[in-house]
Formats: sequence, structure tokens, C-alpha cells
Amino acid sequence: MPSQNKTVQNKTQKRLAAPERRQMIIETASLLFAKRGLHGVTTKEIAKACKISEPVLYQHFESKEHIYQELQIMCKGQTLYFHQVLKQVPAGSFGLVLTVFLLCYTVQICRDPTQKGNRHAEITDILLRLQGFSFLEDGRFAKALVKDCIGSVMPYLIESYKVAEKAGEIDGDVSMEEDLWITYELIIGSALFHLTKPGLIPSLSDSDVLLERTVAYILRGLGMKSGVIKKHHRTAHLMKYIGLN
Repeated sequence: MPSQNKTVQNKTQKRLAAPERRQMIIETASLLFAKRGLHGVTTKEIAKACKISEPVLYQHFESKEHIYQELQIMCKGQTLYFHQVLKQVPAGSFGLVLTVFLLCYTVQICRDPTQKGNRHAEITDILLRLQGFSFLEDGRFAKALVKDCIGSVMPYLIESYKVAEKAGEIDGDVSMEEDLWITYELIIGSALFHLTKPGLIPSLSDSDVLLERTVAYILRGLGMKSGVIKKHHRTAHLMKYIGLN
């Protein structure tokens, strides 16, 4: 009976079209990389997990590094969504608040308005673990992810800051671009705490409260005046504005 099941399974695998098999390899490899990092996984282990031979694996990818590079596109859905939302909002204090909120919502508390069900949670967990391992290894994956995600919206953040500062809504006593990058570093740093066991970090017990407090904390750190924060930082309005309510 086991041999019959194996035969059926092998036939099913053989029916996979090349794009489907390629995607299956990427998803399987991502789970292994997320557990042990790039250097902790071999192509032999990837092939075994995919139930294929190494030669078949090499038909689709030249090396495990090639697979690793493909994983960087997993966050592009979020990046595209960011631009779809922000292109409708003129640069200014509200745009700054909205962008910080979106970053915290999608990265820090691992949610995504473009995904349904648990799929985003799975993808975000994988990306966070890959980024964590990348920090400990050569940093290539983390650098590419940062460039694609925050790097793509940084010009909008800078312009929004300048407009808000000119309008007197921000105390211009901070190093603007450096502090905007620190904003993302803080969000990524806090997101990595989600990789710990549930309940280990007290502040993570209520993600909605964490989201609200983190956004307010960042905006204060960027020098935004309290009245402006109070005006724009209304979670229910922001959620509705980006199509979540």
C-alpha cells in the first residue's frame, strides 16, 4: 500500500508544470531558509524536501543563492499596495502619519490588506526570519528587502516631512532623513520580537494597542506636534482610509 501511494504521489508531481514546480521549490526552500538561514541549508536538503532529485532542482535554479534571490519578490505585493494608497494622498503631515501607520501595520504587527486568511501571516513570518538570519550572515537579503520596501517610499516620506515642516506642523530640530530611516529600523526591530514565543514579550499581548502606541511614539520622535498627531492619528479613520473597514 505505501508503494502504491508513493507511485500516485510521484505521478502527481510529474504532472506539475514548470512554473508550478518552480513556485513549489521556492516556497519549500523559504521554509528551510527561515529555520536555518541560507548557509545552513544545502541543495540536497531542498531537493529532498521537495521530493525531487538535485538534477531536477538545477533545471529550475542554478544554485540555492538563485532561489534565495527569488524570495525577495515576496514583499512586492505590499510595496505596490503602498504606492496605490499613497499616490492618492498629497505629501504632508497626513501622508506622513499614513505611511508610518502602514509600515507598522504591515511589518510590525504582521498584517496585510492585500492578503486574505492566514497567508500573509505565513509570508511575513518567513520574511522576518529570513531577514533575521540575513543580519547574522552576509546581510544581502535584508539589504534587498529594505531597499525594495522602505527605499521605495522614502522619497514620499521626505517630501511629506518637508511639507509638514514648512506648514509649522513639525519642529524641525531632527535630522530628517536619518530619523526617517531610524523609524523603519525601529519597526523592523520590534517586528522581530514576533519571532519569540507567545507571551514572552508583554507589549505584544494586544497588537492593536501596540500599533496605536508605536505610531504615536514614532510621530513624536519625528517632531510632529501633539495637536497634529491628535488630528491625524485616528486608527479607525486610517483603517477605513486604506480600505480595511
